[in-house]
Amino acid sequence: MAVVVTCSLLLSGCALLSWPAAGSTARLRGLAGSGTRSWRLPAGWWRVASTVGVVALAAVAGGPAAAIAAGLLVAAVRCRWRARSRSRDRHTRAAALADAMRAMVTELRAGAHPARAVEVAAEDCPPALAGELRELAGHARLGTVPRDHAGGATDALRRAWALADEHGVPLAEAADSVRRGVVAETAFAAQCEARMAGPRASAAVLALLPVFGVALGEAMGASPVRVLTGTTAGQLLAVAGCALLFGGVVWSSRVTERAVAR
Repeated sequence: MAVVVTCSLLLSGCALLSWPAAGSTARLRGLAGSGTRSWRLPAGWWRVASTVGVVALAAVAGGPAAAIAAGLLVAAVRCRWRARSRSRDRHTRAAALADAMRAMVTELRAGAHPARAVEVAAEDCPPALAGELRELAGHARLGTVPRDHAGGATDALRRAWALADEHGVPLAEAADSVRRGVVAETAFAAQCEARMAGPRASAAVLALLPVFGVALGEAMGASPVRVLTGTTAGQLLAVAGCALLFGGVVWSSRVTERAVAR
């Protein structure tokens, strides 16, 4: 029974890691067409359902201590998954902004109106970036300069636009300088991500070592799962170990993300 519970917890963690991101679902829905509106569960329901299911299974099998330990393990998996998702989203946004700036510069150099150039750049962008670009297109259509900085992805373009209008610099050249800056930042971020692959792999291996240790003990006949779930001292040690594992995952994720952000 203990082996079955352990395998269930491991499989649940793997399921959380392999669940498709919300962005891929939105892209698939956009490609397939809206069609008839159907009732859908609230966003993120599977996170709550899977967490409750794992904790409930652990509580039934091993009591309150096992439930707490399982909750900490699920939280560690979710923390690692969110860190990976944030890294992927940053790279996607930067690449989309670089492509949009390239399209805008091409249109401007071809003689297009700034509003039209920005609208063309916004056509294939993610919704958030497309909204900011269409706001810039509205300014260009009204003949005003977008000096109000929104603090979003187009903040550098807004500043370049204002400087170009103030000093008489061609907007295409100012936008191209922003594009080069975005491309350079994206390349540097990709290099940092590649350099962090080793530390992240080491952190993942260290986080999984306790699980491998328990599995090895079960294979040797030492019955560590029975000790961790059937005795008071074992339950306390299991909770403490899972808490340390959770803290290590959070700490390593923050350290690697901070290194990439710099």
